Amino acid sequence: MTRVRYASLGMLGLGIGYFLWYTPYSALAKAMSGGLLPQTGGPVGGLVLLPAAAIGTLIAMPVTLTALRWWKHARRRPIGRWSVPAPGRETAWSALWMSLIVGSTTLNFTFPGVSILLMLVLMRISTLIISPAVDVVRRRRIMVHSAVAVALSLLSAGIALNDVDNYRLSAAAVASLGVYALGYTGRFLS
Repeated sequence: MTRVRYASLGMLGLGIGYFLWYTPYSALAKAMSGGLLPQTGGPVGGLVLLPAAAIGTLIAMPVTLTALRWWKHARRRPIGRWSVPAPGRETAWSALWMSLIVGSTTLNFTFPGVSILLMLVLMRISTLIISPAVDVVRRRRIMVHSAVAVALSLLSAGIALNDVDNYRLSAAAVASLGVYALGYTGRFLS
């Protein structure tokens, strides 16, 4: 198999994995915030869910790094006779931006009366617009598939927003989308 074919299969695998993990996560966040699960005893606010999501991510990261055996790729720093993983400055910046993305993503699924589909479309559009904008700032060539992705996302937004009477965005939802976009801007620039 050629490298291009491996890369295509890798992207397909990432896409499938993204769908398989993201769908239950967003559904669970929306179900909990809407009080649809009997165990919650009613609606649970997004700011109440946020610490649990943060702790879950904090626990899942080292487990994932261990399962994938990626610790060997980390920078190391000697402490006494031990050599321990030690992130560099760029890793810390990346973690900061990712914390904004993860936190705002969780909140984006919890706003009452706001469709998950609408939030997903708006989040995707923001990343697909930010990415080529960062390329322009860095004087990189914008690939044709990036332009097609932006066009298709804008078309999907037009379709999703066509029935605008059934959607509403609170100021908090717009602010959370802004934090999400800021996180991706910082992540793309770092």
